[in-house]
Amino acid sequence: MNSVNSDSISIAPRAQTGSWVWSKWTNYTVTVTGKFTTTVITAAIVSKIPVIGWAASVFATIMITNNMKTGYFKKRGASRADTYPHYLWSKQQVNLYKDKARTILKSSKTSDASKVRM
Repeated sequence: MNSVNSDSISIAPRAQTGSWVWSKWTNYTVTVTGKFTTTVITAAIVSKIPVIGWAASVFATIMITNNMKTGYFKKRGASRADTYPHYLWSKQQVNLYKDKARTILKSSKTSDASKVRM
């Protein structure tokens, strides 16, 4: 059995490297009918726009505060390399607009970067 000297082992930390590469924007329209509550709007947003549960309740609150029955959203994702080749980093950005032309920005949220095994 060989012994290993702990001074000779070099473990590189896994970290983000390079620049973020963003996808193109995807548009979503969420219209709420009936009861106008945070729970209903959050459920409508989550069912229409994939993987934004982390921001849905915030957008629902903004829609209620601004008395918006329809929310116009744009979503995009980003990827970034990791120093370890079996992982990459991922994050998402979602914007809520008041108008159909998506020119009046009400809120923008970007998720924290998370490590994904490839």
